[in-house]
Amino acid sequence: MTPAEVAGLYSDRWAIEDTNRNLKQYLGVQNPQSWVGDGPERVIALAGWLYSAVWQWYVLIHAEHPTWPDRPWYTTKRTPSFADALAALRRETWSAILAAPARDLHAQQIPAALISVLANAA
Repeated sequence: MTPAEVAGLYSDRWAIEDTNRNLKQYLGVQNPQSWVGDGPERVIALAGWLYSAVWQWYVLIHAEHPTWPDRPWYTTKRTPSFADALAALRRETWSAILAAPARDLHAQQIPAALISVLANAA
């Protein structure tokens, strides 16, 4: 095979490798809590579904504008990572929880900076 053919075949696999890394790094599938029977396979299937659901939500809600913070060391970033999508989902979830009308109206509002920290926490 020519070097170009090898590179082309490897580039086709890149999305699969990136997905596997994200499943392990962000969703914890490398150490499932269930090792009995088909437990590990169910963990992988559920994590794959969750991964897909997060991406689908992110693309539907945030397709037009980026949600990741500006970083001076990475000015060329044009596409979101799974960590960006997960942080956006956490940010919106925490905002909805903390802004629920059932909360005490006299309580002090939690600042947006805290929500941002909670969203980016792993």
